Amino acid sequence: MSSPDPSFGSLTLSDLANRADIAYNEHLATYTASTVLYRIHIEVSAEAETALDLEFLDVLDTVQERVEKFRESTRAHWRNTYTVWANAAGVEIPPDSFGSVE
Repeated sequence: MSSPDPSFGSLTLSDLANRADIAYNEHLATYTASTVLYRIHIEVSAEAETALDLEFLDVLDTVQERVEKFRESTRAHWRNTYTVWANAAGVEIPPDSFGSVE
């Protein structure tokens, strides 16, 4: 651990930490959305009988793809905000802090 950057006051460090927390929570929300979409997809596909059901499944697939793209951007935003805070606070970032890209 290195020393905090003296050009950042405690309020600024607190704000940077809050921003990183918010970015992390937004990133995690993408997993919740994916889980819900997956469960709907499984339930509908098990009982799909009409062309409308199949069209709905296609729409769910499209939405899932968009959620995955959004996840990429929320992950990048979280990494950036956390890195800014960690550097300002003098906190070392372990190499595996952000996990692997899904």
